[in-house]
Amino acid sequence: MGGAIARGLAQSGLSAVAASVSSSVPSAGTSAVPTPSAEPAGVASPVPASSSASSTVAASASELSSGLSSAVASPASAASFAPSAVGSQGSAGNPVALYELVVANPSRQKLEALQAEYPSVQITQSNVEAVRGADLVLLAVKPWKMEEVASELKPVLDYRTQMVASVAGGVGLADLSALYRHKNMLPPLFYVMPNTAVAVRQSMTFVAAQGASEEQTAAVVNLFRLLGEAMLVEERLMDGGMALASCGIAFAMRYIRAAMEGGVELGFYPNEAKQIVMQTLRGAVELLQSTGNHPEAEIDRVTTPGGITIRGLNEMEHAGFTDSVIRGLRAARPLKK
Repeated sequence: MGGAIARGLAQSGLSAVAASVSSSVPSAGTSAVPTPSAEPAGVASPVPASSSASSTVAASASELSSGLSSAVASPASAASFAPSAVGSQGSAGNPVALYELVVANPSRQKLEALQAEYPSVQITQSNVEAVRGADLVLLAVKPWKMEEVASELKPVLDYRTQMVASVAGGVGLADLSALYRHKNMLPPLFYVMPNTAVAVRQSMTFVAAQGASEEQTAAVVNLFRLLGEAMLVEERLMDGGMALASCGIAFAMRYIRAAMEGGVELGFYPNEAKQIVMQTLRGAVELLQSTGNHPEAEIDRVTTPGGITIRGLNEMEHAGFTDSVIRGLRAARPLKK
């Protein structure tokens, strides 16, 4: 996921990507106290071109906003790496200063491969170096590496100027608070949940915030809007969002596979059936986006009394189509600890 995020940001126009693919994450600012266990991940963040690159964003929230705006306006190359972090954002349209993303990873080979693909990306094997001066430190690590990463970052984080975000599944705001609390202080924290479509900048990303100003929260949400759609939600909705959008990718793929198999039975070759189904889904999504209609309104336009569409829909419902989808979504919610 970290690599996908880095690639998407680079494609958005950020001049570099900072991320850490090792068992530890670049640090930034002041200290933090580790709690839950997790795997170190990468950190990436836009940094003003004049600053030294780091695996975090080195700029003010408003600068991050401007930087991501410029990223949207003038797409750049993308970067791909394992665990990664991202930092910066802004609304589309007003290109301003360029920001750099720095990638930190213990694997020199991975770093060099990334830089070969995206020369503008700055790389380092030091998590600490990656996060120095960044506004946003984004942790893309396995949950069991989080404590190790926090231990490395807390001595260098500056809670007055730096934000910390995590895309580690299941590591919520309470966990992040326990990990990064230092001398009764906490940085602004963000729990971020993208899906795998972030690799092609079409993610549905959920963001929950704690202790952040409206400006900081807007900056992080706008950052992830460079990688698809992003929605600010209460943390209690993160599990539901994961089922609907993250697991939902697999559910959508399963429908595509089923429709392809049906297409083969109807006489098409598999690749032809896949092309037909994908374009049909694109059309359905575009209809909903352009009209704002409820899906049922568009269904009504296709189903005529006694027609083949209503017969097909009724047969699917007879087999439990809607109920199966709802049951699957409910079953996909993470089990409570």
